[in-house]
Amino acid sequence: MVKRITISVSDEFSAKMEKVKGRVNVSEEFRKHMTHIMNYHEKLETMEGGEMEKIIERLRHQKQADLGYNETRGREKGLEWAMTADYMEIQAAMCVDFDPVTQAFSNDNTEVESINDYLADLLGEEVSLQYFTSEQNKSYYKGWQNGVFDFWDKVKDKI
Repeated sequence: MVKRITISVSDEFSAKMEKVKGRVNVSEEFRKHMTHIMNYHEKLETMEGGEMEKIIERLRHQKQADLGYNETRGREKGLEWAMTADYMEIQAAMCVDFDPVTQAFSNDNTEVESINDYLADLLGEEVSLQYFTSEQNKSYYKGWQNGVFDFWDKVKDKI
């Protein structure tokens, strides 16, 4: 059994359809397209239970591994930076907070500007950082700051 339906289109679209009338079976093309769309939505709706839980668990595990890797890379870069930084820059780096929205450290201290300039240069070097989510950035920069803390813990009693 066939059921007739009506769709509304703009005048411009209708004029374009007229140009291909007779060469394109509009009903058949619409049916094919809608079949793909319906199949897609059915697949989304049926992805529940065990299959969805496995996918979620896999993605959760990958996310945690990725965040850990980002933090480790940040820690290495923080240590490298601290080894060449000025005393006041190190002090500033240890008392600032990273804002994942602005993707910069913030504090009233003027030394923070040089830290953020350094980090902007670092972003240019590590192209992949440009595509991080704010959570990934926070992980990376927290690691960076921890690298500075690690350096400071090694040298503070000797200064």
